[in-house]
Amino acid sequence: MPIVTPDILSEGKKLPAEFNLLSLEVIREVNRIPFAQLVLEDGNPSEGKFPLSGLAFFEPGKEIEIKLRYEGEGNASESVFKGMVHRHNLEGGKKKAILTVLLKDKAYAMTMGRKSQVFSEQTDADIIKSLIEAAGATAGTIPATEPTHPEIVQYYCSDWDFMLARAEVQNLLVTVKDGEVALHKLEVASPRGKTHTYTYGINEIHSFEIEADAGEQYEKASATYWDPKTQQMAEKSEAAPFSLKQTNLDGAKLAPLIGGKELLLSSAVALDPKEAKSWADGRLARSRLALYKGAVSVAGFADIELLDLLKLEKFGARFTGTTLVTGLRHTVSKDNWETDIQFGLPATPYTQRPDIQDAPAGGLLPAVHGLQPGLVEALEEDTDGEFRVKVKLPGIDPDTGIVWARLAAPEAGKERGYFFRPEQGDEVVVGFFNDDPRQAVILGALFGSVNVPPPGMETFDAENPLKGIVSKTGIKMAIDDTAKTLTLLTSESQSVVIDEQNKKITITDGNANSITLDSNGITLNAAGDFTVQASGDIKLNGANVTIGGADITLDGSGNATVNGSDIALNGSGNVTISGSQVDVQ
Repeated sequence: MPIVTPDILSEGKKLPAEFNLLSLEVIREVNRIPFAQLVLEDGNPSEGKFPLSGLAFFEPGKEIEIKLRYEGEGNASESVFKGMVHRHNLEGGKKKAILTVLLKDKAYAMTMGRKSQVFSEQTDADIIKSLIEAAGATAGTIPATEPTHPEIVQYYCSDWDFMLARAEVQNLLVTVKDGEVALHKLEVASPRGKTHTYTYGINEIHSFEIEADAGEQYEKASATYWDPKTQQMAEKSEAAPFSLKQTNLDGAKLAPLIGGKELLLSSAVALDPKEAKSWADGRLARSRLALYKGAVSVAGFADIELLDLLKLEKFGARFTGTTLVTGLRHTVSKDNWETDIQFGLPATPYTQRPDIQDAPAGGLLPAVHGLQPGLVEALEEDTDGEFRVKVKLPGIDPDTGIVWARLAAPEAGKERGYFFRPEQGDEVVVGFFNDDPRQAVILGALFGSVNVPPPGMETFDAENPLKGIVSKTGIKMAIDDTAKTLTLLTSESQSVVIDEQNKKITITDGNANSITLDSNGITLNAAGDFTVQASGDIKLNGANVTIGGADITLDGSGNATVNGSDIALNGSGNVTISGSQVDVQ
């Protein structure tokens, strides 16, 4: 067995030969940040010193490169990992100490911290490239994607998680090597055209484990979404078929046998049809890659990359075939180098991982989930000036579960908006900002068998004609879509009725006075006197003006003028004209 020699370099300088490397491990997988672990002897118990740990060689933040080579002429060292020191761990006992160094690829910076930002008029490829470069990593090959998003939000998650979520929707796989992040279409083809063939019984295979799992297979996949323009779910986008060239099993044929006829992806919000199609394509492809999973351990070698093709021969009818390399592990111990080649992927979507989203309530305290029913307590002034209402939450504590809750409204602004403060005993719907039980908000109120709707509105009618607002004293605004009326009514029956069907408006007060506007004109009825006063002129104009009454008096404190082409003064009795001077000409 050839002897392997590892070279460990820190910022280009080799680890001094006096330090003994016990083992190393390098792991690279699709959709994961590569990492490596070095285990070295350190410490001198007799002197109480740890020379290797004390060197700057493995200080956190140092760039480390791992190269491997077999002893012999012409065997050059080949790089299998390059990354940064993340953890420097020292442990030991009476006789010796062990230094363990954890290394991670430079692209790990994409996983650091959560952020929120809005991207406008960009494709997923544009967004992903900007995220990679913002982390100080190098953007490798990134296929063009569709559609261009008018707006897309990264909400409080790491750049890495957001990238993987969008890559998965676009049917892409992510690979990382030496600080370069690249994306690849999920297909059975090697990006660099490399195939590694292993024949059982001929090639050196140290061990293998392979499984066929039909539990995540579907005959087909499709995606649909809510289309607000048609007010219905959009026509389904069918996924393109995806088939591995491995074994004699066909996922599409297996699926109906175990009940997996169709994987239907459904979004309750609008999507671009192109996004829906790639979403379905990606989920079906992941399903097919989940059919065969496993790993083959072989003699170590460096000339293998993620998404190369792995061809297995003479592994039986069930497992002979070609698949994608989805993971690599290089291990070195006691001069022995092994490479584990992994294939297959889990079918579970990346976004179902529990750590992608932030802890509910920001992790500040145990969160409250969903909406809660509440009962309004006695109204009190909110001394904080937030116009909150005290609400009892029986689902939290039936006796003392009383919290202050803010009041939501259809519109609210400075000195404007809707303002309807609920009454004591009202059953209300309570939500919580950010799932924080300290941040309650009343979202609305509930009718039911106890709090029934206003009189006249409580009876079910399939036409649903009645709508309105009624106060606790009976003041109401009522809309009747059958009668086509809008009524404003006080508890004392003073009203304004706008009747669209009869083209009529009626205003009535509590004293039997009324004004009616209809096709006949305007009618004013007064139960008592009728007085018209104006600070300016009063003019009555019409084709004919008639003034009638038992007695009619026209008084003017100034001049009185009667003009007309013909003027007739008639009286059935005497007609008297008097003045200090009367001229009749």
